[in-house]
Amino acid sequence: MLRIWLLVAALLAVHACSEPSNPPPGASPAFEAEFEIAADGAISLDGAQLPGELGSAEACDALRVVARRRIGRFDERDPHSCILPLVRVQLTVDPSADFGHACRLLCFANQLGVNLWSFSLVRGDGSSARLPLTLRACPDPHNFPHPSSAERNLMVRLVASNEHHERALEPQAGWSFETWTYDAPREPKVDLDWPQVERLVAEARLRSRTSILSRTIASDAPWCDVELLLRQLDALGVDHYEFVPEG
Repeated sequence: MLRIWLLVAALLAVHACSEPSNPPPGASPAFEAEFEIAADGAISLDGAQLPGELGSAEACDALRVVARRRIGRFDERDPHSCILPLVRVQLTVDPSADFGHACRLLCFANQLGVNLWSFSLVRGDGSSARLPLTLRACPDPHNFPHPSSAERNLMVRLVASNEHHERALEPQAGWSFETWTYDAPREPKVDLDWPQVERLVAEARLRSRTSILSRTIASDAPWCDVELLLRQLDALGVDHYEFVPEG
């Protein structure tokens, strides 16, 4: 019996030595992928132009390859890892690029799977902190509008319309708000200013109800205007974003 235990111990020692050691959490890269949208709308992935048009088989394959970089990886020492980790993506958008370009990319990425993407928006000059753009956990056709978090319960829906952009985007006006629960009808309110939005969201949180903010933005609105709006939303606390190209 002693010989058997010694043999088992020896085999375990050899197995442990042959196993590759996991790098410490600090050695993991900040992002698994980097997207960049140029002023003319050209999309680059990891420094190379995304193959094909958005929606094409080539583009789908390229994004699925990126998704597989994180799926199934788990490290109990990494507080950011989980059974199905999010792909951490750095998104850089030229300030003069049209909102429609970014909207189509984010919508396209979200259609490829559930809980696969964790976008962080950065400015090219590094002048501002990263901005999280967490996409919806369940894209269509599930279409459940409530976020999974029980702490903030706020979802934001931004629609890129085909209308022409005529003036600077006004972050303080033009909002729509509604609440949603399983057992109560929606209560849509339109054409709200920002103080009204803040009050309605706070009231919904006190009642443990989901808030849904929506806004229609011209597709050709410059990204610099939209980013101001996104940073204002981030200060309010957003669980999930939904980006919807119109038409």
